Amino acid sequence: MKKLLVLATLLVSASAFAAGSADLLDELKSLDAEYQSLSSQEEARFNEEKAQADAAKAALAENEKVYAELTKRAQKLSAEADTKFYKQQYQELAKKYEKALQKLSADMEGQKAVIADFQKIESLRTK
Repeated sequence: MKKLLVLATLLVSASAFAAGSADLLDELKSLDAEYQSLSSQEEARFNEEKAQADAAKAALAENEKVYAELTKRAQKLSAEADTKFYKQQYQELAKKYEKALQKLSADMEGQKAVIADFQKIESLRTK
């Protein structure tokens, strides 16, 4: 009788363990699927950030060329304003160039920030 009771207890324990391990296995599969999903979302977001940084680099290079050209024109206008008949108009135009340069400079700072943020993300990712 004792043997039968021990055998029945072992049988019940084994079946309970098997059911528990099946639940655990299902939970592990679910966690793995969640990890894979999150990993693919992370990769997509990284690629999006990289595309934004690449676009910012291209825009920054173009804006630096424009900035250099506008700076030359503004300096030329300021220098010529004293020797021209329409001194007032030249000075006003020089001020407009200065405002355009300030706006362009602010845009360039924003592009530099996007690039710097991506570089931080990229450095953290490679660690």
